[in-house]
Amino acid sequence: MPQKFDLPLKILCLVLAFGLGFLSFKVFDLRKDKTLNDVQNTQVMQYHGQLLTPQELTVVTPYIGYVTPIHEAVVQPYISGFIEKIYVTGGQTVKKGDVLLVMKQDEYIAALKAAYADTLKAEANFQNASTYFERLKKAGKSVSPAELESAEAAYLSAAATFEQAKANYQLAEVNYDYTIITAPIDGVVGNVSLTEGNYISPASPALFSIMQFNPVRVVFSISDKEYLKELQKTTPFEN
Repeated sequence: MPQKFDLPLKILCLVLAFGLGFLSFKVFDLRKDKTLNDVQNTQVMQYHGQLLTPQELTVVTPYIGYVTPIHEAVVQPYISGFIEKIYVTGGQTVKKGDVLLVMKQDEYIAALKAAYADTLKAEANFQNASTYFERLKKAGKSVSPAELESAEAAYLSAAATFEQAKANYQLAEVNYDYTIITAPIDGVVGNVSLTEGNYISPASPALFSIMQFNPVRVVFSISDKEYLKELQKTTPFEN
Protein backbone atom coordinates (compact mmCIF):
# COMPACT_ATOMS: atom_id res chain seq x y z
CA MET A 1 0.00 0.00 0.00
CA PRO A 2 2.70 2.48 0.80
CA GLN A 3 4.43 1.68 -2.49
CA LYS A 4 1.34 2.82 -4.41
CA PHE A 5 1.59 6.37 -2.95
CA ASP A 6 5.38 6.57 -3.27
CA LEU A 7 5.42 7.21 -7.05
CA PRO A 8 2.93 10.11 -7.09
CA LEU A 9 4.76 11.70 -4.18
CA LYS A 10 8.02 11.55 -6.09
CA ILE A 11 6.34 13.05 -9.11
CA LEU A 12 4.91 15.87 -6.98
CA CYS A 13 8.32 16.58 -5.51
CA LEU A 14 9.87 16.71 -8.95
CA VAL A 15 7.18 19.14 -10.11
CA LEU A 16 7.72 21.33 -7.07
CA ALA A 17 11.49 21.24 -7.55
CA PHE A 18 11.11 22.12 -11.22
CA GLY A 19 8.73 24.94 -10.34
CA LEU A 20 11.08 26.38 -7.71
CA GLY A 21 13.97 26.15 -10.15
CA PHE A 22 11.99 27.87 -12.87
CA LEU A 23 10.86 30.58 -10.45
CA SER A 24 14.47 31.15 -9.30
CA PHE A 25 15.57 31.36 -12.93
CA LYS A 26 12.90 33.96 -13.66
CA VAL A 27 13.81 36.04 -10.62
CA PHE A 28 17.47 35.88 -11.63
CA ASP A 29 16.54 36.81 -15.20
CA LEU A 30 14.47 39.75 -14.01
CA ARG A 31 17.31 40.96 -11.82
CA LYS A 32 19.71 40.56 -14.72
CA ASP A 33 17.42 42.56 -17.04
CA LYS A 34 17.01 45.29 -14.41
CA THR A 35 20.78 45.49 -13.92
CA LEU A 36 21.29 45.60 -17.69
CA ASN A 37 18.68 48.36 -18.04
CA ASP A 38 20.32 50.34 -15.25
CA VAL A 39 23.69 50.02 -16.97
CA GLN A 40 22.17 51.04 -20.32
CA ASN A 41 20.40 54.02 -18.75
CA THR A 42 23.61 55.08 -17.07
CA GLN A 43 25.47 54.87 -20.38
CA VAL A 44 22.80 56.95 -22.08
CA MET A 45 23.07 59.63 -19.38
CA GLN A 46 26.83 59.74 -19.79
CA TYR A 47 26.48 59.95 -23.54
CA HIS A 48 24.22 63.00 -23.35
CA GLY A 49 26.24 64.70 -20.60
CA GLN A 50 28.48 67.74 -21.15
CA LEU A 51 31.59 68.70 -19.26
CA LEU A 52 31.71 72.11 -17.61
CA THR A 53 34.37 74.45 -18.97
CA PRO A 54 35.59 77.75 -17.45
CA GLN A 55 34.11 80.82 -19.12
CA GLU A 56 34.43 84.55 -18.61
CA LEU A 57 31.37 86.08 -16.98
CA THR A 58 30.38 89.73 -16.84
CA VAL A 59 28.54 90.68 -13.67
CA VAL A 60 26.47 93.85 -14.07
CA THR A 61 25.44 95.96 -11.11
CA PRO A 62 23.23 98.96 -11.97
CA TYR A 63 23.97 102.37 -10.45
CA ILE A 64 22.49 105.80 -11.10
CA GLY A 65 25.06 108.31 -12.36
CA TYR A 66 25.76 111.02 -14.89
CA VAL A 67 28.27 111.58 -17.68
CA THR A 68 30.74 114.45 -17.43
CA PRO A 69 33.59 115.40 -19.79
CA ILE A 70 37.17 114.88 -18.69
CA HIS A 71 38.26 118.07 -20.45
CA GLU A 72 36.14 121.18 -20.93
CA ALA A 73 37.54 124.39 -22.42
CA VAL A 74 35.90 127.77 -21.90
CA VAL A 75 36.22 130.07 -24.91
CA GLN A 76 37.11 133.62 -23.88
CA PRO A 77 38.45 136.54 -25.99
CA TYR A 78 41.91 137.97 -25.26
CA ILE A 79 41.09 141.37 -26.77
CA SER A 80 38.07 143.65 -27.09
CA GLY A 81 36.05 144.19 -30.24
CA PHE A 82 32.91 143.43 -32.21
CA ILE A 83 32.07 139.99 -33.62
CA GLU A 84 32.17 139.97 -37.39
CA LYS A 85 31.42 136.31 -38.17
CA ILE A 86 30.38 133.22 -36.17
CA TYR A 87 31.25 129.87 -37.73
CA VAL A 88 29.77 127.39 -35.20
CA THR A 89 26.44 126.55 -33.61
CA GLY A 90 25.51 124.79 -30.39
CA GLY A 91 26.04 121.03 -30.51
CA GLN A 92 28.49 121.18 -33.41
CA THR A 93 31.55 118.93 -33.31
CA VAL A 94 34.86 120.74 -33.84
CA LYS A 95 38.52 119.81 -34.07
CA LYS A 96 41.38 121.59 -32.37
CA GLY A 97 42.36 124.63 -34.47
CA ASP A 98 38.99 125.03 -36.22
CA VAL A 99 37.87 128.67 -36.54
CA LEU A 100 35.02 129.44 -34.14
CA LEU A 101 34.48 133.15 -34.78
CA VAL A 102 36.26 136.21 -36.18
CA MET A 103 36.25 139.70 -34.66
CA LYS A 104 36.36 142.93 -36.70
CA GLN A 105 39.98 143.32 -37.77
CA ASP A 106 40.17 146.87 -39.20
CA GLU A 107 41.51 148.44 -36.01
CA TYR A 108 44.07 145.72 -35.44
CA ILE A 109 45.22 145.70 -39.06
CA ALA A 110 45.83 149.46 -38.83
CA ALA A 111 47.76 149.03 -35.57
CA LEU A 112 49.85 146.29 -37.17
CA LYS A 113 50.73 148.50 -40.15
CA ALA A 114 51.60 151.43 -37.88
CA ALA A 115 53.84 149.21 -35.77
CA TYR A 116 55.56 147.92 -38.88
CA ALA A 117 56.21 151.50 -40.09
CA ASP A 118 57.65 152.44 -36.69
CA THR A 119 59.91 149.42 -36.92
CA LEU A 120 61.26 150.50 -40.30
CA LYS A 121 61.83 154.04 -39.04
CA ALA A 122 63.60 152.85 -35.90
CA GLU A 123 65.75 150.50 -37.92
CA ALA A 124 66.84 153.34 -40.23
CA ASN A 125 67.75 155.58 -37.27
CA PHE A 126 69.65 152.73 -35.69
CA GLN A 127 71.65 152.10 -38.86
CA ASN A 128 72.55 155.82 -39.17
CA ALA A 129 73.57 156.09 -35.52
CA SER A 130 75.57 152.88 -35.75
CA THR A 131 77.42 154.02 -38.90
CA TYR A 132 78.21 157.45 -37.45
CA PHE A 133 79.46 155.97 -34.19
CA GLU A 134 81.73 153.51 -36.00
CA ARG A 135 83.15 156.35 -38.19
CA LEU A 136 84.03 158.44 -35.15
CA LYS A 137 85.72 155.49 -33.45
CA LYS A 138 87.95 155.03 -36.49
CA ALA A 139 88.81 158.73 -36.64
CA GLY A 140 91.00 158.45 -33.59
CA LYS A 141 92.38 161.60 -31.96
CA SER A 142 90.78 163.90 -34.53
CA VAL A 143 87.47 163.47 -32.66
CA SER A 144 86.97 164.88 -29.21
CA PRO A 145 85.94 162.51 -26.40
CA ALA A 146 82.72 164.47 -25.84
CA GLU A 147 81.70 164.07 -29.47
CA LEU A 148 82.49 160.34 -29.37
CA GLU A 149 80.46 159.90 -26.19
CA SER A 150 77.54 161.75 -27.72
CA ALA A 151 77.66 159.52 -30.80
CA GLU A 152 77.77 156.42 -28.60
CA ALA A 153 74.74 157.60 -26.59
CA ALA A 154 72.83 158.27 -29.80
CA TYR A 155 73.74 154.82 -31.04
CA LEU A 156 72.54 153.10 -27.85
CA SER A 157 69.34 155.13 -27.81
CA ALA A 158 68.63 154.22 -31.44
CA ALA A 159 69.28 150.56 -30.65
CA ALA A 160 66.81 150.67 -27.74
CA THR A 161 64.20 152.43 -29.87
CA PHE A 162 64.61 149.82 -32.58
CA GLU A 163 64.11 146.95 -30.10
CA GLN A 164 61.06 148.67 -28.68
CA ALA A 165 59.61 149.12 -32.16
CA LYS A 166 60.11 145.42 -32.91
CA ALA A 167 58.39 144.48 -29.63
CA ASN A 168 55.45 146.77 -30.46
CA TYR A 169 55.16 145.16 -33.87
CA GLN A 170 55.12 141.67 -32.34
CA LEU A 171 52.44 142.78 -29.90
CA ALA A 172 50.33 144.23 -32.73
CA GLU A 173 50.76 140.96 -34.61
CA VAL A 174 49.64 138.93 -31.59
CA ASN A 175 46.57 141.16 -31.11
CA TYR A 176 45.70 140.71 -34.77
CA ASP A 177 45.94 136.92 -34.41
CA TYR A 178 43.60 137.12 -31.41
CA THR A 179 40.86 138.46 -33.69
CA ILE A 180 40.53 134.88 -34.99
CA ILE A 181 39.32 132.61 -32.18
CA THR A 182 39.97 128.89 -32.75
CA ALA A 183 39.02 125.73 -30.89
CA PRO A 184 41.55 124.84 -28.16
CA ILE A 185 40.52 121.15 -28.06
CA ASP A 186 38.45 118.56 -29.91
CA GLY A 187 34.88 118.34 -28.68
CA VAL A 188 31.30 119.51 -28.90
CA VAL A 189 30.37 123.19 -28.78
CA GLY A 190 27.97 124.13 -26.00
CA ASN A 191 25.14 126.63 -26.21
CA VAL A 192 25.98 129.60 -28.47
CA SER A 193 23.84 132.65 -27.66
CA LEU A 194 26.04 135.19 -29.46
CA THR A 195 25.13 137.04 -32.62
CA GLU A 196 27.21 138.91 -35.15
CA GLY A 197 27.83 142.49 -34.02
CA ASN A 198 28.03 141.69 -30.28
CA TYR A 199 30.81 143.49 -28.41
CA ILE A 200 33.06 141.15 -26.44
CA SER A 201 36.08 141.66 -24.20
CA PRO A 202 38.20 139.70 -21.72
CA ALA A 203 35.93 141.04 -18.94
CA SER A 204 32.80 139.69 -20.62
CA PRO A 205 31.25 136.34 -19.57
CA ALA A 206 32.52 133.24 -21.34
CA LEU A 207 31.42 133.06 -24.97
CA PHE A 208 30.71 129.31 -24.83
CA SER A 209 32.43 126.08 -23.87
CA ILE A 210 33.77 123.07 -25.73
CA MET A 211 33.31 119.69 -24.07
CA GLN A 212 35.41 116.68 -24.92
CA PHE A 213 33.31 113.56 -25.55
CA ASN A 214 36.00 110.93 -26.08
CA PRO A 215 36.88 109.85 -23.48
CA VAL A 216 34.26 110.82 -20.89
CA ARG A 217 33.87 110.23 -17.16
CA VAL A 218 30.82 108.58 -15.55
CA VAL A 219 30.17 109.76 -11.98
CA PHE A 220 27.96 107.71 -9.63
CA SER A 221 27.55 107.21 -5.88
CA ILE A 222 28.18 103.93 -4.04
CA SER A 223 27.96 103.10 -0.35
CA ASP A 224 30.97 101.99 1.67
CA LYS A 225 29.42 98.55 2.12
CA GLU A 226 28.97 98.06 -1.63
CA TYR A 227 32.47 99.39 -2.31
CA LEU A 228 34.04 96.87 0.09
CA LYS A 229 31.89 94.11 -1.39
CA GLU A 230 33.16 94.92 -4.89
CA LEU A 231 36.75 94.83 -3.67
CA GLN A 232 36.26 91.39 -2.15
CA LYS A 233 34.84 89.87 -5.33
CA THR A 234 37.02 87.40 -7.24
CA THR A 235 36.85 86.26 -10.83
CA PRO A 236 34.98 82.93 -11.34
CA PHE A 237 37.28 79.92 -11.80
CA GLU A 238 40.22 81.98 -10.60
CA ASN A 239 43.20 79.86 -9.56
